[in-house]
Amino acid sequence: MSRLGGIVLAGALALVGCSKSDEHVSETVKARLANEPTPLSQLQVSTKDRIVKLEGVVSTEAERDRLERIVRDMDGVLAVDNRLTVQRPVQTTAGDIAFAPDDRAIRDGIRKKLDEAGIQGVTLDVRDRIVRLGGEVDRSRHADAVRIARDAGLGELGAQRVDDQLVVR
Repeated sequence: MSRLGGIVLAGALALVGCSKSDEHVSETVKARLANEPTPLSQLQVSTKDRIVKLEGVVSTEAERDRLERIVRDMDGVLAVDNRLTVQRPVQTTAGDIAFAPDDRAIRDGIRKKLDEAGIQGVTLDVRDRIVRLGGEVDRSRHADAVRIARDAGLGELGAQRVDDQLVVR
């Protein structure tokens, strides 16, 4: 075999081995994270070219950073793409732990519903899951804006309260 043929063959074997290596890295990371307080069921781990992508939900920034540090320091990991989302845990009436939506998700969800309904001029201020509707709307759209914000915010998005401070023109 020529020297060039040997180099091409070695390169091809490295490419074939890459996906197995990535798979092995993912499995090793999952095994390591299984020993952590964060339930593995809340995390997704994938690897491409030895770059580990972490996705899922954690309850604090410190936990997010700690998990990234653990993975980054593991053998075979080139880098970490940390896409973990921080959401505060809340206790449900059934005693289960769930994750409260963050204020940005509530705001973005309500904004999307208002945009879909063609309602313009509404400002949204969301803090600690309390939504304040501000801005100006036409009298004919006021009730729709409030209904949409309350239905989406209090229903599917998990807001605690929606306050109507809209100026009607």
